[in-house]
Amino acid sequence: MFIYLQLFTHLYSWQPRWFVLEGGTLSYYDSQEDVWKGCKGSIRVCVCEIKGQAQMRKT
Repeated sequence: MFIYLQLFTHLYSWQPRWFVLEGGTLSYYDSQEDVWKGCKGSIRVCVCEIKGQAQMRKT
């Protein structure tokens, strides 16, 4: 699964990023063309609990 999103940087401006979800790991890259350079960061989502906005209000 590929996702194109924008991340908020420390300079208070949005930067486009390319996300790849593969094997339970969500990795991000500067762009789709830069995937060959390696990911900028990743998180194992298979061990995460993901809640929707309504669920977060209850806690």
